[in-house]
Amino acid sequence: VGREGDGGRRASGRGRGPAEMAAAEAPDPPSSGSSPLLPAQNGRPAGCTSVQLFHTDTTRSNRIHTCKYTWYSFIPLNLFEQFSQLGNAYFLVVAFLQMIPAITNTGGRPLTLVPLFFVITLGAIKDAFEDLQRYFSDRLENTGKAIIVDEELQQREAFWKDIRPGMVFLVQEGERVPADALVLASDLDDGECFVETSNLDGESNLKKKGAAISPDEWQEVSRGGQEMTLEVEPPSVDLYTFNGALQMPGETEPRGTHIGNMLLRGTSLQRTGQVYCLAVYCGSETRAMQNSQSARFKASKLDRELNRVVLMIFGLQFAVCATMSLFSMVWQHLASSKASWYLDLHDNGQGWLATLAVRMGTWLLQTNNLVPVSLIVTLTAVKFVQGMFVAWDRACGDVDGGKPAKVNTSQVMESLGQITHVFSDKTGTLTQNEMRFARCFIGNKDFGEFRLDVAMRQMRGASKCCTPGTFSSSSGTSLGEVTPEDAVGLTSSKSAAANDGVSGIEEVGAPAAAEVKRILLDENDPLCSDTRRFFLCLAVCHDAQVEHKGGEPVFTGSSPDEVAFLEFAHDIGVSLLCRKAASGGTSGTLLQFNGPLGRQEIAVLCVAPFSSERKRMTVLCEYCGDYIVFTKGADSVMGPLCDPGVLQGPAGAQLEYYARQGLRTLVIAWKALDKSSATELRRSYDAARNAMDDRETKLEEWAARVEHSLTFLGISAIEDRLQQGVPEAICMLREMGTLVWVLTGDKTETAVEISRSCGLVDDDMALVGLLGAKSPEDAKKMLGDAEARGTSDCALVLDGASAKYILADSWSRKTLHDLSAASAACICCRLAPQQKRGLIELAREFDPGRITLAIGDGANDVSMIQGAHVGVAVRGKEGCQAVQACDVAVSQFRFLVLLLHCHGRRAYRRISVFLLYYIYKHVVLAAGSMCWANESSFDGNVSYPEWVSSAYSVFITALPVIVVLGIDQDVPDKTALAHPELYAEGLDHVHFNSGVFATWMFRGCWHGALAWMVPSLALGAADASIDEVGGTFWVCSITAFTLVVVLVNGMLWIVALNRFSWATLGVLALSFFAYFLTLLVLGHTPLGDLMQGKMAGAPLAMLETGGALASLCLTPLVLLLDFGALWVAVFLKPTPLDKLRWRRRRQSLARVRPTTP
Repeated sequence: VGREGDGGRRASGRGRGPAEMAAAEAPDPPSSGSSPLLPAQNGRPAGCTSVQLFHTDTTRSNRIHTCKYTWYSFIPLNLFEQFSQLGNAYFLVVAFLQMIPAITNTGGRPLTLVPLFFVITLGAIKDAFEDLQRYFSDRLENTGKAIIVDEELQQREAFWKDIRPGMVFLVQEGERVPADALVLASDLDDGECFVETSNLDGESNLKKKGAAISPDEWQEVSRGGQEMTLEVEPPSVDLYTFNGALQMPGETEPRGTHIGNMLLRGTSLQRTGQVYCLAVYCGSETRAMQNSQSARFKASKLDRELNRVVLMIFGLQFAVCATMSLFSMVWQHLASSKASWYLDLHDNGQGWLATLAVRMGTWLLQTNNLVPVSLIVTLTAVKFVQGMFVAWDRACGDVDGGKPAKVNTSQVMESLGQITHVFSDKTGTLTQNEMRFARCFIGNKDFGEFRLDVAMRQMRGASKCCTPGTFSSSSGTSLGEVTPEDAVGLTSSKSAAANDGVSGIEEVGAPAAAEVKRILLDENDPLCSDTRRFFLCLAVCHDAQVEHKGGEPVFTGSSPDEVAFLEFAHDIGVSLLCRKAASGGTSGTLLQFNGPLGRQEIAVLCVAPFSSERKRMTVLCEYCGDYIVFTKGADSVMGPLCDPGVLQGPAGAQLEYYARQGLRTLVIAWKALDKSSATELRRSYDAARNAMDDRETKLEEWAARVEHSLTFLGISAIEDRLQQGVPEAICMLREMGTLVWVLTGDKTETAVEISRSCGLVDDDMALVGLLGAKSPEDAKKMLGDAEARGTSDCALVLDGASAKYILADSWSRKTLHDLSAASAACICCRLAPQQKRGLIELAREFDPGRITLAIGDGANDVSMIQGAHVGVAVRGKEGCQAVQACDVAVSQFRFLVLLLHCHGRRAYRRISVFLLYYIYKHVVLAAGSMCWANESSFDGNVSYPEWVSSAYSVFITALPVIVVLGIDQDVPDKTALAHPELYAEGLDHVHFNSGVFATWMFRGCWHGALAWMVPSLALGAADASIDEVGGTFWVCSITAFTLVVVLVNGMLWIVALNRFSWATLGVLALSFFAYFLTLLVLGHTPLGDLMQGKMAGAPLAMLETGGALASLCLTPLVLLLDFGALWVAVFLKPTPLDKLRWRRRRQSLARVRPTTP
């Protein structure tokens, strides 16, 4: 690599590859809510803090702490959190009321505490386990080993937590960086080092960093006695920018420092022996911790609707209690002392208010079954079963890696069946992050196909929505040309070129690589010179590194497409040998050509790196005594820099032809310079790069002086391989009615091309761009223009620079929401982690009905995974942070369809019916109590045996609903995947809405009233004494309760999809067995005499009483009405699932029906 400047000071991100913007060169902080770059005041950043070399700031610690509890605060805090939940607090109050003699219906025993204790204990164990995991993670991080260096360069070992700002520490190859630090020196000749940043930005490619001072200056300040001070901006979430002023001893003006001089906490040192660093930000101030937000508690939409239902039930319960209490007091006032001998109609000297309070408490206990204590426990069990189905599904596992799906949060399983928006990362999620050199065009010749297989062509054979589309505007411009002034109105159109080639262009047949080699060696070929320059540009214009293993070169770099360039160049004989600082003050990169050129040395003198605004990269080189400028970049910006009209002829047609194949293209150009011009450019480059103020602007101005009057060389085409099944998955998601967004940190062109390749953007879909805003006014103007134009059937394209201003303004946020809601697809690029989360929160803010899902594979996706309703991680090559933070982890993007359409859709139906049924079966129980209240003059006496009522929810009816509704199967996965319209049931809230809820509540009241009134009228319970042991009242009560069990289990059988499966029939039989066993124990054993003495002998008496037997036989016939109503609903208003199951049933009958001879 060529010389970057005097004194070893490096520009951030120099040599950045064109496929990916260097983090160090991002001109705009792409992070929503981060501090902007601090304005310079008198050469120093404003509002800064000071870090002095070897002067430790003891007030700022590097310790991190993410635990919620300590050993002494766990019990009180956890109990406070759990009883802050309305349900737990309610049942605690009920238990307290059960101990008050005046109102108790359990003999003063707090029976509710038994299930409540079980619930609280389970919750505490779960919370303790999760916090223990955080504690061990914190301890592992804080006790990491670091090497501290003192003023005498003596080394000592310390923990990460002991590092403070101002300390100097040593990082060796393969180690992680313990704090955000300034690079002081490295063991490489030019003071550079390389880091792998997957823990921060999700990219495993190496990033180049440079020392802020020269090796000689490091030797001087490290000897002690020299003051070196760094003024830095406040802590920020921005991973891509850093602004500081370095005051060196003996210098009057400070030097500018930038992100290219910084190593961030969590990154790992690679390809560098060791680096000396100055700790700048520690602990919670580091970029990694600033970007780390605690995961919000994720409640599904059904959970939120359930909360509203529970509040409504509370209100209904209060109204019922108040009404019954008033009726009771009125009855007490009107009735004479002889009217009902068993009633105590005297207030015993109490006032009416005290009497009302007692009556209210009595009826609260009578109706507490409306909100069953076991609801949360049973619901958690059902959701856990749904999560286990995902983990057990081999189809959701990686066949190659053998990794099954993983469910971290079963709480959101039903939300998977209601997803309206999918927010997807690109690299490693949609793509494999593996590049292949596909084709190239040099001069007027297309060299044909270099790939062994042509996956893209096979992909185009699928349905239209799975076909890679083209993207070029009708005027020949492309997305890259969008500016704040004309960022709207990009329209795609198909190329007029033929599908199999471009007219007027000579296409070279196979083997294409052999043809390129021949031309490189044949100096008489007219394309020889241009071909050599073309591949020389690919070999020089990058920041990749090479090492040799087993005699073969291994290329690594910050951009995977640059690695693909170098690998292909090596295959055809243009091989990068090494990269080092050359002697004599000139650095260079050694290149070897197979042929007459032999081994050559090239010095790269100046670099204008790639950025999202420039969309190109330029290098100034010295080669064999000549000075050459090489530039490669997007066609949208390269056209005006080259010969006029060069991209309007065959080259332009070839660009469009490559685009139709979903390939990523770059235009290659060059020009020669004389020595004096090159010397002047080097001088002005050094001045711009070391400027304190407006460094980026001055570097752009320098690049503009170089990048003009270029000579067109050719076009390269790279394939970024999609993961298997991604186009089909995107197609399926769209047919299911889900809107897909792509959120990526990659550049705009890459994101758009991948979106086309995977079928997210159709051939005839226009693109509306909101790109490159430099101020809030720019962003508002683009939004206004887009709003006036309309985005219906268009794809919205947004970049991080514009998102920064849009997310900060309420009007802009609302407008972006409206535009995105009308768009067919949304592509967001150059985003920081917090911006990804900000866009998801924007979608949730203005439309609470949206259910969002975020899917990604890297640590940079953790924020959006935690911010969405459901977070899904793709196990990839970027570490395990996303997997640890997600709700569900899968191995490939295509498994998302199975997760949503099969598991999520079923989970939504199962849990919806479960919630309705669970509330229904307790309404049945409460309705009987209301009927008895009317018969008993509202005295508040119990209607059902207390211990049987307590066992009803937990031991009698809990297991059947878990088994029957937890494992109900509608149609096989293969059948479901052929019918994407089935997913609409969740989007349309078919199974849980106000109408369905009202129907179930009416059914509960109807069944409960019948269950009590029929045996009551048959046996005369109204005139029976409640104090008679085993008397008529208790026979009636047990008969009514038996009918309740029969009706609710019968209703469960009716709503089950697999009514005749062994699991369904077996668990229902087990429920009846548990119930009758309970009756036997309570009615005919000494233990029952202690627990429920008044019902002694009643169970057998029920079987000997004609009225009771008649009630047991006739009342369940009411279920025929419910069964008939269900079939009428299926016939009159069938859902897509009803229609499909009916067709399958008819086909099954047709297969088994005997054929007529």
